[in-house]
Amino acid sequence: MLPISLTFWAFIETILKKHKDKLIKGNYSTTDLYKFNSHFLAGIHAVMTIFTGTLYLITKELNLFYFLFFFSIIYFIYDSYSIWFNRIKEYYLYLLHHGASIYFLQCLINYEGITKNLMVFGYILIEISNLAEYYIYYFLKTAKTKDNDYYKKLLNLKMGQLIVYVLMRVFGFGYLMKITYKEIIHKPVLSGCFVSLYIMGLYWSYKLTQSYLKTKKEYEELIERTGDLNNKIIK
Repeated sequence: MLPISLTFWAFIETILKKHKDKLIKGNYSTTDLYKFNSHFLAGIHAVMTIFTGTLYLITKELNLFYFLFFFSIIYFIYDSYSIWFNRIKEYYLYLLHHGASIYFLQCLINYEGITKNLMVFGYILIEISNLAEYYIYYFLKTAKTKDNDYYKKLLNLKMGQLIVYVLMRVFGFGYLMKITYKEIIHKPVLSGCFVSLYIMGLYWSYKLTQSYLKTKKEYEELIERTGDLNNKIIK
């Protein structure tokens, strides 16, 4: 299990680089190609985490927990190194997120029963909240024209993303943090990780709201421009 986890992410990234033409069409900068790979890897990690974590909560099979534990920690370490050595400055905030996530996962070993299960469930909620981001990034980068259909689809995607994200990260994770508070309050670093992840959720909810409103404004401006053009043609 551990040897596979250690080599899995490098193996997947190598496949993505060798077959990028099958996944994305067109010419992109080195930074954009890095971001495509990063989002694909993050998407794979999210799906595997949700699947494995859910199976663990259903079966309570310890091997599934350890798979989830090693699989995720190695991903966060691998992605942190990748961000740092590729100098993707706009992703530096993720280093804080990854560090908090690694410590959070390590602390899971120290808990059993309902507290451990609630923490795993909270982790699953976090990954569910991230899923839409990966597809939206792909859609934004590969869309050829910004017409009515483009904006309608993008607005629907962003609205869905915002609703799911707020439900999972603000209400869902917040509630789980509240009911596990008594179990973790004596560990200030773990408590800090919980609070950090929650604050990041609040911050990103705000950014997603801004993004949705910005896209809505662009769509309204497009409708106004095309409406004026149609009126001129009719006249």
